[in-house]
Amino acid sequence: MRPGLRIERSAHSARAAVGFAVVVLMVLPGLVWASPSEGTNVLRGVKVSQAEDGRTLLTVQGSRAPEFTVFKLGDPPRVVIDLPGADVSALSAKAVEPADGLVSRLAATQFADEGGGIGRIVIHFAKEAEYDVQPRGNDLLISVGSPAAPAKTAAAPRREVEASHRISGVDFSRTQQVSRVVISADSALDYQVERNSGRELALVLSDAQLPGRLERTLDTTAFPGAVKAVSSFREADGTRVVVQLSGETANRLVREGNRLVWEFEDPAKASPEPARVLPAAPARAAGYSAETGLHAGVVAKAKKYKGRRISLDFKDADIHNILRLIAEVSRLNIVTSDEVAGEVTVRLVNVPWDQALDIILKTKGLGQEREGNIIRVAPLTVLEKEKEMALARKKAEQKLAPLKVRLIPVNYGKADTLINQVKDLLSDRGTASVDARTNVIIVKDVVNVLVKAEGLVARLDTQTPQVLIEARIVEANSDFKRDVGIQWGFDYSQSTANGNPTGLVFPNNWGISGGADDTRNDVRGTSTTPHYVVNLPAAAGGGTGGALGFLFGSVANTFNLALRLSASEREGKIKIISSPRITTLDNKKAKIQQGVSIPISVVSASGVSTVFVDASLELSVEPHVTADGSIMMKVQVTKNEPDFSRTGALGDPTILKKEAATEVLVRDGETTVIGGIYTRKSTEGEWGVPLLMHIPILGWLFKAHGVSDERTELLVFLTPRIVNRTRSVVGAR
Repeated sequence: MRPGLRIERSAHSARAAVGFAVVVLMVLPGLVWASPSEGTNVLRGVKVSQAEDGRTLLTVQGSRAPEFTVFKLGDPPRVVIDLPGADVSALSAKAVEPADGLVSRLAATQFADEGGGIGRIVIHFAKEAEYDVQPRGNDLLISVGSPAAPAKTAAAPRREVEASHRISGVDFSRTQQVSRVVISADSALDYQVERNSGRELALVLSDAQLPGRLERTLDTTAFPGAVKAVSSFREADGTRVVVQLSGETANRLVREGNRLVWEFEDPAKASPEPARVLPAAPARAAGYSAETGLHAGVVAKAKKYKGRRISLDFKDADIHNILRLIAEVSRLNIVTSDEVAGEVTVRLVNVPWDQALDIILKTKGLGQEREGNIIRVAPLTVLEKEKEMALARKKAEQKLAPLKVRLIPVNYGKADTLINQVKDLLSDRGTASVDARTNVIIVKDVVNVLVKAEGLVARLDTQTPQVLIEARIVEANSDFKRDVGIQWGFDYSQSTANGNPTGLVFPNNWGISGGADDTRNDVRGTSTTPHYVVNLPAAAGGGTGGALGFLFGSVANTFNLALRLSASEREGKIKIISSPRITTLDNKKAKIQQGVSIPISVVSASGVSTVFVDASLELSVEPHVTADGSIMMKVQVTKNEPDFSRTGALGDPTILKKEAATEVLVRDGETTVIGGIYTRKSTEGEWGVPLLMHIPILGWLFKAHGVSDERTELLVFLTPRIVNRTRSVVGAR
């Protein structure tokens, strides 16, 4: 630490010491010099040049180091650069015609904001192109286009910094109304938080190396919250992570091992109190120094003091002499009003002079205003009255400002629905109306209100998300059936025809045969008639199975034995895929249907009438796109088809119905199963001659066996996709 100036006096010599200091100030005025001016940044001109690597260079010349915010717009492609506290009145709209034809025009606009004047530079591209914006001293260097291949080869390779820490990830997440930026590394990082502008914070990671794949910008506008974009890039002595915010919000930085977790609350729920964080490790100061100090939610102190360290020891010293002494140490000019008076007793050891000045002024109920290298000290009541008078003067000027009329077209919505939001921004003298024929909002007010109204309509008038819903209905059927049967029979006869009569008067002829034959029931048989005793065949007809028959008989054909074995087996698989799809707007119900209407005869007292019943494939859905990019759907899927294998008394087919109705939440592009039905039917049976079929082994001669197994499965898949996601997100910015 650099040693500070130390001034100590006893109670008796305090006044003499202060008087001596006053004399020193009068004799040595050259010891006091002005700090750099903090006035308006005046932009003087724009130079257009061509780089050796083929890129177009635009150099915006200024009077001081610029503070800026950059964002890109589409349709047409253009880059907008906002410079708080800058005067761009010297820059007139001009055409820029570089060699590559990428930049078509550069325009400059000056407008007022709640925090003061803002200069805006808009660069119009002839087509989509890469760009980079970097400060160079007091100038702003804008490069457009990609380097040509030869220039890239000739350029000096980027020197990788031999750093003590290596960053492995820069990620963004959002949960429970909190946006998180997580920086992961191989060791504990040294960090410092700086404020680049009112809505931009930077995390400086000293002695940390960033891989090339992580040098990028994460667009987080698809997740509405406090963070709009996260940019990470390398610097000469480390890495810088810049977070662009949508508004003022409380935030905190927490160290978790080798990770840094930076949390930002939504602006609507931001707490005005500073958030508690872990102590920051010492870090080297890098570029982009924040003159306004760190944000209240980042570190424990709301203001960072950078003045030279001093020690003061006075008793009953006049406040004017103390202020003169601080003016000498700080090398600034201090002016006091007549209301500043009194004495102060102070003992401060090794503190920054700006902190000592704040403490002394608070003790006496005083405040300060700084303009350039001049500090004005006055009572707080006086300063507050001056602010109230300035505000009243501003309101009076606004009442005297001329009114202008601006037509604000509405492209995607209805002007009637936006008129109430616009009226909330109007001043007491402003009016707003709607032209229904052209869908235009007509606003009459002062210029700054017109700018705000245009910005509000531009953010609200965005493309409505359009959703494509695709359903897949998958049906799978499988069946298996096997039958094994047996048929056997015999016939025996004694008759004169066969030459073996009984020799009796009665019975002279007799015979016996099987009676289970389907074609003959008489007791006489021939060699071609089986006369089955057991008739239990399997299905062995045309295209169904197979059979094997045996026939045994005597020479005289008096005794015949017939045997037939039959078996059949069937196995089948059916797969049906139906894929209806439909596109609709957010919160709009849509329906698609395809099928047939089946005439059904209905018998009543008045006679027979015909009604038509739909057997169709139908998809009905109502989607809603959430803020985080998910899609909530009320969906109903129906697949009805006729079954002519089951008919009614009049031959009308039955209707097989398959329906699913539910509400689901699915992320964009992901697939979910909204329902399914699985059925299985298994049967196994035996049939035959009672008692005899249960005899071991021999029982197979008196029975048949059958097995069947049927399975059906139905699954319904749903995949939603936001068709115009890019345009709707860009418009919402």
